[in-house]
Amino acid sequence: MDDRQLLSAYLSNSSPDAFAQIVRQNIDLVYSAARRQLGDSDLADDVTQAVFLLLSRKAAGVKGPLAGWLLTAARFASRDAKKLAARREFHERQAALMRPEQFLPSDEPPWETYAPILDDAIARLKPSDRDAIALRYLRGQSLEQVGIALGTNAKAAEKRVSRAIARLRQTLATKATVPAVAVLATHLAARGAEAAPPKLTETIALTGRSIVKGTLITTLARKAGQAMYWTKAKIAAMVVATVTVAGAGTGTYLTFAAGTTPIVTPPATSPPALLPAAPSLRAAEPGPTVQSTPPVVVKTEPQAGLTNVDPSTTKISVTFSKEMRDGDWSWVQISDQTFPKITGKIRYLDDHKTCVLPVQLQPGKTYVIWLNQPPYQNFQDAGGLRAIPYLLVFQTSP
Repeated sequence: MDDRQLLSAYLSNSSPDAFAQIVRQNIDLVYSAARRQLGDSDLADDVTQAVFLLLSRKAAGVKGPLAGWLLTAARFASRDAKKLAARREFHERQAALMRPEQFLPSDEPPWETYAPILDDAIARLKPSDRDAIALRYLRGQSLEQVGIALGTNAKAAEKRVSRAIARLRQTLATKATVPAVAVLATHLAARGAEAAPPKLTETIALTGRSIVKGTLITTLARKAGQAMYWTKAKIAAMVVATVTVAGAGTGTYLTFAAGTTPIVTPPATSPPALLPAAPSLRAAEPGPTVQSTPPVVVKTEPQAGLTNVDPSTTKISVTFSKEMRDGDWSWVQISDQTFPKITGKIRYLDDHKTCVLPVQLQPGKTYVIWLNQPPYQNFQDAGGLRAIPYLLVFQTSP
């Protein structure tokens, strides 16, 4: 069976045999990616186990070819493995010298000069190019197999692979000296899929989910899953639903956006770029004032960062530094799984600074809410200045 059939079998009845076959068919792809990025076989073992542990938990969310998903997970897990290794003062061991390639011209840059950044470059490609390279070179599939996986034929797959390898070279060239397209393709075909140790393959195939919690492997799996979640929230955007909510004013909107850039804006501060630069102010000119700068969030209830919010809480409120234009607001979600259920009419209090969102919360759940995240910026003061975006995150008690 192919990857998609095996995933279906695993999801339908948690088949250990199906999962073991998925591991055996894809482990070289994951192990090679980790080894390229880390240069350490022990860390590559841990990353490989972490990726398949994450797959065992998140298989239902895999869309498109499994090879592309696994490469992304391996990249995030490898990045976190580097950080954790550095914190614990691990010294990376040099990878064993690979066999010399007598068939390549001596003036071409060697594989070792750009292999460590190869996976980051692949990740920067659009998904269709990334999948084409992963299937053709890192999985070693034929053009016919690539065409089937991508929903096309062998001829079209050949063109897609050719374009993808050319784009990959362009991306790599911004960071390192890289060989010609033909040589790059040869490198990938020859060294893109390094065989994982047989013992590692069987260990992962047999253990599946049963990794002891608290180990480096489970930590890497958790961090990689979080990174993939936020990346998906950032790039999956384009599907947006805007819900009109009854209320005062001419444009009262509650905006749900499936995808925003997760940049936290600290409360009660304004980015320097929003204020006139000091050298441009003449001595006789007045400096910035509260009235001339955008409103910022000064208080939220619940407070951002709390992990023990009472799940019986029935409202979320946000208070700004200035009086706001009544009837307009932008509460923005990145996922319907992390946005609370709305139970009533959104309103401002009499101070015209505090906006209240009636909600129903669930116990033991994390909520993530953007306030005024572009392009949804209906939170504005009386003079029309848009409020600085703010990310409100809190967790309810079990």
